Amino acid sequence: MRTVPAIAIAAMLLGASTVIASQDSIARADVTPADDPAVMKGHTAGVTGVKFSSDGRWIASSSLDGTVRVWSWPGGKAVRVLPGGGELYDVAVSPDGKLIAAVGDSRDVIVWRAESGAIARTIQLPIRSLSTVFIGADDLAVGSSDGKIRLIDLATGRIDREIAAGPEVFALAVSPDRRLLASGLPLAVWEISTGKRIATPRGFAQGDVAFSPDGKWLASGEYTGGGRLFTMPSTELVSRLATNEEKRVQGPKGSSVLSVSMPVTAVTFSSDGALLATAGGDRRIQLWRVSGNGADEKPQTVLEGHSMSVTAVSFSVNNAFIASASLDHTVRMWKLPRN
Repeated sequence: MRTVPAIAIAAMLLGASTVIASQDSIARADVTPADDPAVMKGHTAGVTGVKFSSDGRWIASSSLDGTVRVWSWPGGKAVRVLPGGGELYDVAVSPDGKLIAAVGDSRDVIVWRAESGAIARTIQLPIRSLSTVFIGADDLAVGSSDGKIRLIDLATGRIDREIAAGPEVFALAVSPDRRLLASGLPLAVWEISTGKRIATPRGFAQGDVAFSPDGKWLASGEYTGGGRLFTMPSTELVSRLATNEEKRVQGPKGSSVLSVSMPVTAVTFSSDGALLATAGGDRRIQLWRVSGNGADEKPQTVLEGHSMSVTAVSFSVNNAFIASASLDHTVRMWKLPRN
């Protein structure tokens, strides 16, 4: 889930990288190209979140322009614009596809009915929210800048539980069985029913966090660069996903090449769990094959086209497409190779 700090850091790193000449550290022969993406334009500021509906017929995107846009798919037409009242940092879609929730700079958590665009509920919190995820069809988890995770019953609008996760909750993910919640910063795993912390994997997850669909893996996106993959329930670190770029720097004694580990601000799994997508400050989406031993050392597919940092990614339910959001004000839809 994207947050203001994640976006700011990615933007700063991107700005620094445009001052010097760079060379790709990924050999093109090692990756499979994808078709040119469909580009969805309409947001007037950076796009911070994107989510596919459970039936794959539409996506929702949140933006710093204060709106959620609902796009039909296929087609990529904006069918609804939902005002959020301030900068929005994250968007979530309920498992049944009936509700859309967004959080941001205001203290309001806004929930809309996806079919009509009508506001279903507005919950005011004591402080701004940075991340959100549906636990079930009528239950929402919200991470805030005060370091607390708030579990909200949407039927009543009441906060059922508060979990002190701190210092700020930049990212949230729920396990497929709805028993566990993962959060960052720092990376931690919580039992939803009790609010008890049951694991602290070796990561920060300032950028993002995600469970695999079978619950066997937990992935994190790291500001310090790259992604990490952990086994569940042991939370053993099994793979480090390198997102390095080679930067040629001109100094007083001539030029030198530095390998820079770029921040990852988005991670997500395909619906079959076979692919893990990472994206971030290098403006790329990288797809990694995941097997019983962890993730491959190199990505099998690299998607390029965004002109600024990528902030969010979401697979379609049939894994034929992946949507990406970026600070360049666009949402892009990529058709994935069959292999």
